[in-house]
Amino acid sequence: MTDAERKLWALLRRNQLGVRFRCQVPFGPYVVDFYCVKAKLVIELDGSQHYTDLGRQKDAERDNYLRGIGQDVARYSDIELLQNEDGVMQDIFEQVKARVGGLKDPLSRFLGFRSCRHKHNTNKAACRTAAQAGFWEAE
Repeated sequence: MTDAERKLWALLRRNQLGVRFRCQVPFGPYVVDFYCVKAKLVIELDGSQHYTDLGRQKDAERDNYLRGIGQDVARYSDIELLQNEDGVMQDIFEQVKARVGGLKDPLSRFLGFRSCRHKHNTNKAACRTAAQAGFWEAE
């Protein structure tokens, strides 16, 4: 696992987005980075090797195979995750929510508290961070 994959796995595991993800899942001749069974969503983190002509071609073949067996694929660059972790997590949540429905409060799950609207189960700093991102007003 790369550093970016370890970081994303720490954010996805233990149902932190309200659904279960698996790591390093085989699909036919491929092994995907992360997979949510309930949403039929594959998450791939791409390092620099994916941005060569050969890398793009292999990714296109892999994506076509996965889509052909009913899976959706979301790709993020390692750099994108490392520089915009919250944005990537929000995007993953929105994709899962569109496929599964019924999920609530992505940042409250992601930041580690059950429901904010200011019943702080953990810390007020996390609420201020979410408020700065525009998700609600801080106390």
